[in-house]
Amino acid sequence: MSVFSLDTNVLIYAIDPSQGEKHRIAQALLEQALTGAWPIALQVLGEFYSATTRKKVLSRANAARTIALWSELMRPCAVSAPGFTHALGYSRRTGAQFWDALILATCAEHGVKRLYTEDFGPQKQALGVVLVNPFARR
Repeated sequence: MSVFSLDTNVLIYAIDPSQGEKHRIAQALLEQALTGAWPIALQVLGEFYSATTRKKVLSRANAARTIALWSELMRPCAVSAPGFTHALGYSRRTGAQFWDALILATCAEHGVKRLYTEDFGPQKQALGVVLVNPFARR
């Protein structure tokens, strides 16, 4: 069984209709994540809250309600201390942003095989997780 997860940018596009095609793609992925109870890194939910409230896309109350609902339908996952150390090492070795490395380490730790993300540029795999940009032109 394949296990998938979403990065923060996908969640943000899913709630923002002004993003056009990205919104439609992200909404479809979010629907799959919610119905399939995909794992979701707590880091991703925290970044979603921070970004949407800072940019005033959602009020703090609405962002918190959204995260609470998603947390009931998906499987929130935390990184362990060894996973945190793994993320530090990955970031140091590759130059990846630490917070992105932490999401990857969490995904790897919880058996995620594919992460839908717009981050990481042309990189196709990291820490055993396949990185898929669902918005890239095919």
